[in-house]
Amino acid sequence: MSNIWDRFESIATSEEVATAKSKYAPIDAGDYEVVLESIAPAENKDGLPMIKGVFAMLEGGRKLFYNQNLRNLSNPDRTADNIYDATVFIGALLGEEVVYTTMKEFAEKIESIPTGVNYTMNVSYGKKDLDRKFPKLKVVGKIEPEVAEPLPFDM
Repeated sequence: MSNIWDRFESIATSEEVATAKSKYAPIDAGDYEVVLESIAPAENKDGLPMIKGVFAMLEGGRKLFYNQNLRNLSNPDRTADNIYDATVFIGALLGEEVVYTTMKEFAEKIESIPTGVNYTMNVSYGKKDLDRKFPKLKVVGKIEPEVAEPLPFDM
């Protein structure tokens, strides 16, 4: 007797599925060189303010996602802490101290961050995140492009 899915045998090999699985395995804690692909003010599924960022590891291309909710309805006392944490992160990307004044100005500051810039990013996990599902990202520093030595004048 045939299986209802027999006709779909060629849609993916076991090797392709194993490769896909490895793309989503937890990233080990540590420092990684990454490039900022995108970062923007956004809204979460509840319509509340958040910041969404995507970084790609320079080695292997794995993605690191920065998703910072700024307001949490179930714990409103954390709002100021969340915004402060975000200002520290955004400041590290910009290489300057970011002082929060208004949400509008903070959004404009986030939108001013250039993409395509390389950083060293630290990945860590909270004590209760035993499955390593929620990586915490911290900017260690900006990676400055190497400047080529000037060529001697008399070539």
